[in-house]
Amino acid sequence: MSIAVSAFALSPVRAAEVPAPGNATDVSGYWHIEGRLAGNAVRLLCHFGRNDADFTGLCFGDGTPATGNFDNGRAVWRWKVGSHMLTFDGILGADGALEGKVSTVAFAGIPVSGNFTAARPLPEGAREPAQGQAALKVIIGDLARGELPAESCTTEFADGLRKQMAALQAAYSQLGAVKSMSYIDNIHGSSKVTTEIYEVHFPQAKRLCSIDVTKAGKLSDLICAGE
Repeated sequence: MSIAVSAFALSPVRAAEVPAPGNATDVSGYWHIEGRLAGNAVRLLCHFGRNDADFTGLCFGDGTPATGNFDNGRAVWRWKVGSHMLTFDGILGADGALEGKVSTVAFAGIPVSGNFTAARPLPEGAREPAQGQAALKVIIGDLARGELPAESCTTEFADGLRKQMAALQAAYSQLGAVKSMSYIDNIHGSSKVTTEIYEVHFPQAKRLCSIDVTKAGKLSDLICAGE
């Protein structure tokens, strides 16, 4: 996970005024989001779909849905992590970046807030190279066949897969064989693990998949979700 939510400060933070809207008109696509909320680092990669007043998407982290609204250069979206609903309220500037406030209600019902910025991922040639793309394709195929890819996984992750194998096989076998996959970017969650995000295309569906890759090259998490 790339955000810790178990230690929100219990002192309220007054939200600053959001700056005046810019002239840009599009928030669809991928966004790197970084900020601080009550002493906790917020690092996400989100994909927003429709470029209408109301939009939906996914944020990694943990692949949970995001819902939002975009109007006159102002984007507001909500994303739930654990028991906390985070609200992002930002302005899309003429430079194509988002900047604003992130807020939630912490323990004991106390509101807290902080700042965030968001930018598009770097062009393909400027990104850090993917480490786990081959392993992702292998693990999707193994799970579809009900096989445990133990050699490529950490012990703890392999144990978790084993316990859920029946449900995982049912889900991945329905998707069919991987037709293609595209590396989007990564999120450095810690000094030990990097989360890599991929678009994976199946015969009848597309999934956004994240894998956690340890410094030793082992997979320690897999999340595939559809918008």
